[in-house]
Amino acid sequence: MNDITQGTGTIVLKTITPVITALFTTFNVEPSGDGTAYINWGRGEHAPMGLWSHVVNGLEALAKDLGLSNATDRNGVPSVFGALLDHFHVDAAMRDKVLRVAPSDEDQIQCGEPQFDELSILARAFDDGHGLVSIAFDCASWADRPWDGYFYGTGNFVSGSFSLWTHTTSELEWAGMVSKAIASKKHDAATTLLAGKVTTLLNGITDETVRTTITKDLIAALQASAT
Repeated sequence: MNDITQGTGTIVLKTITPVITALFTTFNVEPSGDGTAYINWGRGEHAPMGLWSHVVNGLEALAKDLGLSNATDRNGVPSVFGALLDHFHVDAAMRDKVLRVAPSDEDQIQCGEPQFDELSILARAFDDGHGLVSIAFDCASWADRPWDGYFYGTGNFVSGSFSLWTHTTSELEWAGMVSKAIASKKHDAATTLLAGKVTTLLNGITDETVRTTITKDLIAALQASAT
C-alpha cells in the first residue's frame, strides 16, 4: 500500500542558527525574511523519516564544530546532550527537562520520532541566539484506500506559553457527537463534550497560575454571556 505523509509549517524566530539547523535537519528549513522560517517534511517510499537519529547526528556535528569533547558516546543518553547543556550553561530546571525528552537508548535513537514540543525544549535550552518563539505545522497522510482511515490531517502548534494538537478525523467525529447529542436533546451529553474540548484547550497553557486565572475568567465570561 502506498502510505505517504507530508507536511508544511512555519517557525517563528529571530534567525536560523546552527542549533535550529541541527534540530530541524530533516525539515528543510528555509528563511522567509519576515521573522519566520518555512519547514516541510515528507515520509514515504521516496521521502526521509524524521527520527531522533537525525537530531542526534545534527547535534553531534554541531558539538564538533563548537570544539566540544565527549559528545558522541551513545551509552544511555547520548553524551552530546550533556556536552551542550554544559556549553550553554543550562540551569537545573531546564537541564532536567532536556534529560527527560532526550532519547535514552539506541533503539529510541534509531526508531523514535521526536515531537515538536520536545524539539522546542531542546531549542530553548540550546539557545544560540535563534530566539525561537513557536512552531506551527500541518500534516496530511493518505494511502491507496483513504476510506480505511488512512486519510487524515494533523496540526501542531508549540510555543513556550501555549500548545495545541489537532487531528482532523478526531475533530470531525467530535463535531458529529455534539450534533447528535443536540439533535437528540441530550443536553448533558453535549455539555460534557464541549466542556472536555475547553478543558483540553486550557491544558495547553503551560503556566499553571495563568491557566487557573484564565479558567476563572472564562467561567465568568460564559456566565455573563448567558444572562
